[in-house]
Amino acid sequence: MGSSAKKITVNCGTTHVSVSVFSEKAGSLVLEKLLIEDLVYNYTEEDEWERIAANALREIFSSLKIKGVATVIAPGHLLLTKNVKVPQVEKSRQQQIIAFEAREKFPFKLDELVWDSQTISSDGVEAEVVLFAIKRENADRFANAMIGAGITPTIIQPSTNLDYQAYRFLNPNDSENVLIVNVGARTTNLTFVLPEGFGIQNVAVGGNLLTQKIADSLGKSFQAAERLKVSYFSGAMDVAEDDPHVAVLQTCAQDFCRRLSQEITRRIVNQKRQNAGGVPTKILLTGRGALLPGLSEALAESQRIPVDYFDPASVVQCGPGVDPGYIDSCRYQLSEVVGDASEMLNPDFYQVNLLPPLIAADIEFSKKKPFVVLAALFFAIAPWPVFLHLNDAGKTLAKESSELKAQVKLFEERQKSLADLRGKAEPLRIYVDKFSDSLDSRDRWNAFLTDLQKSLGTLQAPAIVDEEKVFKNDRHVWIESMSVARKIPAPAVADDDAAPVAPAKISEVQLRFCMLMPEVDGSKPEHNSKAFEARRKALLDILKKNDSVESISEGRPDFSVPNLPRLPLTLVLKSEKGI
Repeated sequence: MGSSAKKITVNCGTTHVSVSVFSEKAGSLVLEKLLIEDLVYNYTEEDEWERIAANALREIFSSLKIKGVATVIAPGHLLLTKNVKVPQVEKSRQQQIIAFEAREKFPFKLDELVWDSQTISSDGVEAEVVLFAIKRENADRFANAMIGAGITPTIIQPSTNLDYQAYRFLNPNDSENVLIVNVGARTTNLTFVLPEGFGIQNVAVGGNLLTQKIADSLGKSFQAAERLKVSYFSGAMDVAEDDPHVAVLQTCAQDFCRRLSQEITRRIVNQKRQNAGGVPTKILLTGRGALLPGLSEALAESQRIPVDYFDPASVVQCGPGVDPGYIDSCRYQLSEVVGDASEMLNPDFYQVNLLPPLIAADIEFSKKKPFVVLAALFFAIAPWPVFLHLNDAGKTLAKESSELKAQVKLFEERQKSLADLRGKAEPLRIYVDKFSDSLDSRDRWNAFLTDLQKSLGTLQAPAIVDEEKVFKNDRHVWIESMSVARKIPAPAVADDDAAPVAPAKISEVQLRFCMLMPEVDGSKPEHNSKAFEARRKALLDILKKNDSVESISEGRPDFSVPNLPRLPLTLVLKSEKGI
C-alpha cells in the first residue's frame, strides 16, 4: 500500500470515542491525526450513549477537518459473541454448518441480526469459529448515528477480535501462549493468543462494576462515584490517608481485583479443558481500566504467571499532527485502533463486517450518484441537436414511419407464430396440471423438514455435567444429500360394482448422512465399527421417533473415507404426511 493511502478509524467505546488517521511509510504505521473524547453521561443508561457518542464524533470530525469513508469499531456492549466448533470440510459446506450453528447459538432469529464469523483455529478435523452479531435494529441505529455524525462507515468491526490483530502486528513470529486482558467499562475482553490461532472470551466485569461498588458504599450517585474513582486512582485528587473515603476506595478496588481474577481463573480453566497446550504463560494488560493500581500485582499473585502491560502504540510513528506526549497519556486505549490499522500492512488481515446490508447498499449507491447526475444531464442535453436540425425532421419521420410499418408486419407474423405455439403447448399444460398436488403439499414439506431438523437438533443438544455443556460424538452427523420419490400404486377396486378407489401416494425420502468420526486417527485411518454402530444406532433411534416416518430402510454404508463414512437411509413417510 502506498504512502499516500490514508485510513480513518473511528473507535466507539462505552466511556470514550476516538478518531484516528493512519498512513503507511516504509513498512511502518504513521499516526497522522488522533483525538480522543471522553463521554460524559449516565453510564447505566444505554440509550444515552448513542446520542452522546454521535455528538462527540461530529465535533471531532469538524475539529480535525476529516471527511470520507471510515472503519468503525463497535463497542463490546452492542456485540453478541459465540464460539462454536465445526467440521473441517469444504468451504461451501462449512459455511452452511456455521449458519446452522448461528441459528442454534444466538438467542434471536438470524433475520433479526447482522452477523459474521471468523475462523480462529483448526486442528485439521475441527475448526473453531467465533460468531459476531449485533441486533439488526441496534446495528441500523448505530450505523445511521455514525452517518448523521458525518462518517461514512464502510465496515463495522467488532472490537473483541482486534487485540489479537494488534498483538500479531507487534509479534508476527511469536509462538508463546499469551492472554491479553482488555479491561473496559462494562466488560473485560480476554484474548488467548496461541501459535495456531486465538480464542476470545468475554467477562461481564468492567470499570463500571468498581464505580457501582463505590457508589453503593458511599451512598453517592453513579456519576459522582465515577468522578471520585477517576480522581483518586489517577492521582489527581490529594487526600489524607486517614480520610474514611480512602479505606472505602481501596477496599472496593481490592474486591474488584479479586472478582476479576476469579473470572480470569475460570476462563483459563475452561481454556485448559479445551486445549491443554493453550494455557497462557504470560498476561498482558490493556484498556484504561487496566491502569487501576494494584491490579497487575493481584493478577500476578493469583495466576502465578508474569503480568505486563500491552502497548501496541510503541511501534507507531507520530506524524507532524500528533503530540507524542498526547500518545503517552492514552496509549493503553489504542490496542483496537492499532489492530484495525495493521490491515494496511497485513495482506492476510481478516475483516469481520457487521454493517447492515441495506445501509451498505445505500452507501455504495451514494458513491455512484455523481455519475447518475452526469448521465441525467447528458440525456437532458441530448435532444438539443434535434432542434438544430429541423430541416431534416420530415425525412427522418418518413423513414421512421416506413420502419414502423415493417416492424408491425413482423410483429403480426410473430403473433401468429405464438398462437400456433400456444395450441401446441395446451396438451402439455393439461399434463402439468395433473401434478398440481405437488404445490398442495408444500405445507407438509415445511412440517417434514422442521421435524427432521428437530430430530437432528436432538443429537446436537448438549448434556449438562457439573454445570458445563458436554457434547456427545453423536452430534457429528449431518445430511449430505436428499431426494424424494413419489409412487402411485394402481387403483384398488372393492367389488365389481364399486368405482376404483384412488390409492394414497407413497413418499420415500432418500437421505445420505455423513458421520464425522473423531475417534478415527487421521494419520492412520481405518474403519471403527464400534463407533460407527453407536452413531448409526443413535441416528436410527432418533429418526424412528419422528412423527412423519412410517418406516426406515438402510442402504449399504460407504466406508471409503474411514473418518467420514456415509450411511444411506430411505424414510417411508406416513400417507397423511406425504410430500
